Amino acid sequence: MKRILGVLMIVALMFALVACGGDDLIGTWEVKDTEGLEDFGMSFEITFEEDTMTMFGITVDYETKGDKIIMSFMGEEEEWEYKVKGDTLTLIADGEELELEKVK
Repeated sequence: MKRILGVLMIVALMFALVACGGDDLIGTWEVKDTEGLEDFGMSFEITFEEDTMTMFGITVDYETKGDKIIMSFMGEEEEWEYKVKGDTLTLIADGEELELEKVK
């Protein structure tokens, strides 16, 4: 009986941890280094909500799996790696890194 209870507790903990994945992304993030973006006349921000992200006024669905963000838009999928350390979000796409800072 103790063994079954122990296994059930481990399974419940695993589901809780998976459900919490990506919570560190929630919020608005702004590009730290805007060099080269002045020509566009805008700041570069990404806002993550529970299951959608908005960038340049376009909202797409996303999910996280491990250290990956998987975005879906009009039947297409794009995958980026990400790291959150404190108030810094690093996105990695096609080998290029982009650092963003959490807007407070």
